[in-house]
Amino acid sequence: MFKFLNALVVVVGLGAALGAQAGQQGSTPSAEIWKGVYTASQAENGETTYVAMCSRCHNPNLSGGQIGAQTAPALGGEKFMARWESNNAERLFHTIRETMPRGTPGILTDDSALGLVAYILKFNGFPAGAAPLAASPALANLVFVPKDGVVAKREIGNFAQVETAGCLTEGPNQSWTLTRATEPVAARAGAFGAGAANMQLGSQTFRLVSVGAFRSEMRPGYAVQIKGLIRKDPDMTLINLTAVAPTGSPCGN
Repeated sequence: MFKFLNALVVVVGLGAALGAQAGQQGSTPSAEIWKGVYTASQAENGETTYVAMCSRCHNPNLSGGQIGAQTAPALGGEKFMARWESNNAERLFHTIRETMPRGTPGILTDDSALGLVAYILKFNGFPAGAAPLAASPALANLVFVPKDGVVAKREIGNFAQVETAGCLTEGPNQSWTLTRATEPVAARAGAFGAGAANMQLGSQTFRLVSVGAFRSEMRPGYAVQIKGLIRKDPDMTLINLTAVAPTGSPCGN
């Protein structure tokens, strides 16, 4: 258990710098991002910034790399899309603007960060258009999706940030289990998806850890939605809680 929690600390720390996990599977977000949302000159400026400030860690080909004990994630190709699919350009912009470069976060201007987003879009095959990207609420509508707009269902791996819903059960020594839980999906930043009160519960069972901060929201026999980091072991699956949303609905029989 201690090894698991130590590993989670590392993953949580990296997650804050790398951005959110992919969004809910099976949905069909808008494909606005494929309509040309940045200009070619903006992407060229972003490439200049990338070469000067980002390529040492993320590699010239945007493939990511290892910097000491830290991992610089891929910003291009399948690894980038696997991490960012169903998330949006606003999240990427704020991640770059507020947490990069490593060691000196916050030194980039809005224009420089937007240029980097434009360059990442260009590198990943998203087309240029007539108007430049701007730091506005519209960035949230630019969801990273394949060209046909369909989000592929992806396997949930260990230490992925997931979202599920189920019934709370309290056991000995203040242990907690989520029973009759739905199949976990990759969690999106922000609000939960459809409320557990409005969905069919499932057949999954998860052992919940790090419940202390959420104890006031834990009510045995009631349905909740949760987010957390998942760990699949041969004999059980654990979720390290990062968010809990009570539905107020009893589970019944």
